[in-house]
Amino acid sequence: MKDIVMSSIYLLVLQLVGGSYHTAYASSLDPKDIVQRQYKSGCELIPYDGRRKTCIDNNQGLHTPQACNAQACSSSATQQQNRMRNNAWSECATRRVRINTAFSATLTDIGKFQKGPIYSTWSPPQKGALRAIVNTITRGQPTHDAKLREAKAQARICKGLIESG
Repeated sequence: MKDIVMSSIYLLVLQLVGGSYHTAYASSLDPKDIVQRQYKSGCELIPYDGRRKTCIDNNQGLHTPQACNAQACSSSATQQQNRMRNNAWSECATRRVRINTAFSATLTDIGKFQKGPIYSTWSPPQKGALRAIVNTITRGQPTHDAKLREAKAQARICKGLIESG
């Protein structure tokens, strides 16, 4: 309860002195939620409701032929097939950007939160839970980045085949 009161007071002070929304966003973590969230995976690791929803929404259907499971474009495919595949790979890349942004913005805001006054009031298990979330997200970033690069590369190949065809 003390953490919630301190968070509320901090947010009120930010509003009164003209603090930024981004800073306020960084301070809005519930230690009880963090302790439970550390055992989750994927988008569920994100402790911010809006970002978690963005991640989940963009993950829905991501691994279908209309997105990241599309066939690669090829010179043996028809122009129509390559256009459809290009649309799928472009959709995949767009959605992966949104997912990656949700994770990277979360890491940025958690880092800011850890430098703020509320974090110092957290217990060692709460701080450990937050570190576990950060570590899990950080370990996943290279894979997410590689999949985004792959999607962009596939879209470029498709575009080249469409333009040359």
